[in-house]
Amino acid sequence: MFGRYLAFVTVVCFLLMGSGCMGTLREYQPRSSVETSVKEVLTNYETAYNQHDLEGIMRSFHQEAEIVSEGAVKPFPRDRFRLAQFRDVFPQAMASNPVMTMSEPYIFLTVDGGDKAVLEVLTTIGKEKIPSKFSMILDGNRWVIMKILYY
Repeated sequence: MFGRYLAFVTVVCFLLMGSGCMGTLREYQPRSSVETSVKEVLTNYETAYNQHDLEGIMRSFHQEAEIVSEGAVKPFPRDRFRLAQFRDVFPQAMASNPVMTMSEPYIFLTVDGGDKAVLEVLTTIGKEKIPSKFSMILDGNRWVIMKILYY
């Protein structure tokens, strides 16, 4: 019984390591052109946040985008806000937590005919590590973030 369990755990560990779910988002090796495009949007968002570039942040999002914080850790001064509020909320967040990194991408799905994607990562803002889900859509010919859920 223990031998089977050990074999199962070993296989799962190798699958996880081979699927690109360890390390940072920047180290993630996309498996398709969609994943490459989505990764580029998220790394651009991360870079814009770290450079405190509000216009760069805004370019990463759809005009109807929203950010929701449901977990115990609140990376932003509001639990839920839309794009129209980004200009107020992001500067406050960047002042208290100037650095953000995304790591351990562990789920990557493309749905609805290839025009929607979901990526889950571990977002570190300041000293807090927060599980995060990025929902993205293909808007015309470019990928944009529709929703971020911090949970």
